Amino acid sequence: MNRPVMYASNKELDVELEVVEGKIPTDIYGHVFVNSPCGSVNSNGLPFPATNKDGSPNREYASPIMNGDAYVFRFDFDETNKVKLKTRLLKTPCYYADLATQKDKPKADPHTYKNFFFRNMGISRISLALGARNELNTAVVPFQFSSDKASRMVATYDVGRPYEIDPVSLEVITPIGKNTEWLPATPPLLNFPFPLVQSTAHPVFDPVNKIFYTVNFTKSTQTMLSSMELFEMMLVDEKEVENRLEGLLKEVEKGEKKTSLAKLNNFLKNIKLEIQGKPTWWKKILNWILGEVEEYIEAKSKTYDSVYVMAWNGEQGKLDKWEVLDNEGKAITIKQCIHQISLTKDYLILIDSSFKFSIDILVNNPFPNNQTIDRIIRQLISGEMEPFTDVYLVKRADLQEGVTKVNAKKLVKPIPLECVHFTAEYENPNGIITLHTAHNSAACLAEWLRPFDISALNGQPIDKDYMGIFALGDMDIGRIGKFEINAEKAEIVKESIFCEMGNTNTPNQIGANSWGVGLHTFRNIISPEIPTSNIKHIFWQTYGLNRDMLSQFIYGLYKDYPNRKVPLPQLIALTQQQIPYTLLHIDTTTMQAKQVYVFPNNYNLRSIQFIPKKGEAPTGIDAGLHGYIFCTMLIGEGQAPNTNYFNQIWIFDAQDLSRPICKLAHQDMQFTFTLHCTWIPSLLPSESKYNVPVQEDYNELINTIIRPKRKKLVRRFFDDYVYPNF
Repeated sequence: MNRPVMYASNKELDVELEVVEGKIPTDIYGHVFVNSPCGSVNSNGLPFPATNKDGSPNREYASPIMNGDAYVFRFDFDETNKVKLKTRLLKTPCYYADLATQKDKPKADPHTYKNFFFRNMGISRISLALGARNELNTAVVPFQFSSDKASRMVATYDVGRPYEIDPVSLEVITPIGKNTEWLPATPPLLNFPFPLVQSTAHPVFDPVNKIFYTVNFTKSTQTMLSSMELFEMMLVDEKEVENRLEGLLKEVEKGEKKTSLAKLNNFLKNIKLEIQGKPTWWKKILNWILGEVEEYIEAKSKTYDSVYVMAWNGEQGKLDKWEVLDNEGKAITIKQCIHQISLTKDYLILIDSSFKFSIDILVNNPFPNNQTIDRIIRQLISGEMEPFTDVYLVKRADLQEGVTKVNAKKLVKPIPLECVHFTAEYENPNGIITLHTAHNSAACLAEWLRPFDISALNGQPIDKDYMGIFALGDMDIGRIGKFEINAEKAEIVKESIFCEMGNTNTPNQIGANSWGVGLHTFRNIISPEIPTSNIKHIFWQTYGLNRDMLSQFIYGLYKDYPNRKVPLPQLIALTQQQIPYTLLHIDTTTMQAKQVYVFPNNYNLRSIQFIPKKGEAPTGIDAGLHGYIFCTMLIGEGQAPNTNYFNQIWIFDAQDLSRPICKLAHQDMQFTFTLHCTWIPSLLPSESKYNVPVQEDYNELINTIIRPKRKKLVRRFFDDYVYPNF
């Protein structure tokens, strides 16, 4: 059979890549790390199959690709004329809990540990008894404190603590911060030993002052009480909850959206009464007693809208932590998520990212295998992203020991476009902050293609091979931005936008364009040793337009997009025609394109990373061009339904993007969607003395479980299936 687009292996590799075209440059060096999601313990890679081994429907089928175990690649360029590849799964405590309760041949008895297994609920993977997986599958961030001999590394996820991994073995070492140092996003009364915490997939390390920064934010408990009641009732009678919920949704589907949502919320709020009926007199007394206890605990640990900056100096002990308030001293409400943060010499920059990766999206469907529930809930709950970006500036001088709260300046007027990724230049002369921004205009990275999705182009079902992939049917042309901000006044003082359609009459010769602005890279991006000052050259991935990925749902969500540049009829025509991926070089001084490489049709550029060349740049060559661009490629050849996909690594010279100078491959290197990369010059095992002991860390949370019987069972599960792995 031909390999499908959504195929990925999670086989752990130690191999040497083969040169399939060109030559490995002799002045390339160092190590590239790439993170990726790679299915579940049940699927052993991708795709999530439609049926289980016994032929029954698989409840993980069509799960979003982002909901997967972390599978890290390390490409080594430290031997002349050789490129070696090492891959490993990142095996955290929650990974071993998931493994012990996997569907086929679980180690933990499913009758004793009923509801301990993990299930995909949208972007999250949840166990009703244990909590949420921290999948660590998004980015890898290097750091190097003064006492470190070489770079160390963390793997990250938007909804979980960052974990240090050993750069050599790629094994998990320790979380950053104890469980009790992080505020959970889930309602406190759930008492999960694996709490869901909202952080950032892009923490930052200051290479000058040697400080590691991240964030922890929460949303008001009031918005999550219904999910708490829902989980509790699912533990009592899951099938009955599913049947009642499906019946209600069918009833309200055709109604006015506001009224239908009110009925759904009322059902969830009163779900105990709906499922169990009116309690008997002795249950009333028992519920009253439990209610009094729970109300006391909730009052002590209630979740509010809040944003915290956390700092780590690499030493053993507690992280430093400050609550960030707005200009008026009020709590900040994050509407979407803080997917990325950045820093300058004097400021931390937080943005409300255009990525709906927050708890209200993560757990919005407890029955993803029920397409009726999934379809109607998405219809009622999913909304478009904000068409602008709120930016908060935190003065680093305010982050002092002994202080618990600091004020951030919110931009008086937000960046007028949505933004997921950005980079701040380290220097901020005269208080002027420079941001380089990626604008995925009307592109919803938190939505994915589902079995009931219909093409916006022809009304036919979306190709089943695309199930679970990001719904990247962009509804307008992307933009690349450069914004200069007066930090004291919190105002944008200058903006430059690159927005080009290119030669759309001949897509295979489209030239420089901004259709589908994706990832970017430049020399010393997220370097643990060199600050990102005066960025002159940035290399961008643009992913174009793909007719197979624009659904009617996404079309309906963004047809009235307020920042529209391209009229809808023209957008539909261009999507039908298709626009290929490009690798784009932008000169940030002029915000003009300097070079572009147009990939052949269905040659999918996944991740990009700048690798410096050995030695100093020759006279006349800017240091920002003295290097190579490393690319992970998913290549489809042949016409559907006989398209065959395979993977390669392409290397371009940053000075000349006219063609790749080297292509590498290995038959066992098989991925579908790689995410963020990083590069470090040398490799040594971590000698970290910082460590959060696993047993102590989780026992602190297990001890908070109220019901003695459940507490004993959870403790036994951890003793038998989690702790022995550490």
